[in-house]
Amino acid sequence: ISGGNQYTISTSVSGDKALELIQTTTAWVLKPETIPMTKFCTQSSVLGGKMKELDVHGEETSISPAMRNADIQVTCVGTWADSATVEQRLQMVSDMDSWGESTIKPFGTGWVYWNEPQHNFPANDWKERYWGSMGNYNRLLRTKRRYDPFNAITCYHCI
Repeated sequence: ISGGNQYTISTSVSGDKALELIQTTTAWVLKPETIPMTKFCTQSSVLGGKMKELDVHGEETSISPAMRNADIQVTCVGTWADSATVEQRLQMVSDMDSWGESTIKPFGTGWVYWNEPQHNFPANDWKERYWGSMGNYNRLLRTKRRYDPFNAITCYHCI
């Protein structure tokens, strides 16, 4: 498997659900696939701690309260072989999106890590997953428009 051929999904999770999520992701990694791919998940980025006490209502910073109140981040990756067809690659992305929504998302706090999210958020709910409430998103968007009215600094799913 060469680099650059991967799809990633992530969530943040509270301690009471962490062990069950680790067991669930392990079962996914060990499940055989019909597509030539390799799968792995990591549990990292210890969150929470003192951060949980700061900006508890999510009104003073761009950090989502769901991230602030999580304990760990879980990231799962599927990588495909160069020999995988376009159809196989698209199927893998679709399968991972479905699995992420039906299996991973219910464990999470609602927040995803900006650098490792799935690309296709159903119902276009990326605003809440990244930025917390729509109120927080809209507040951040007003600030963004004030300081960057021509949207010169941008990225996918950014404010």
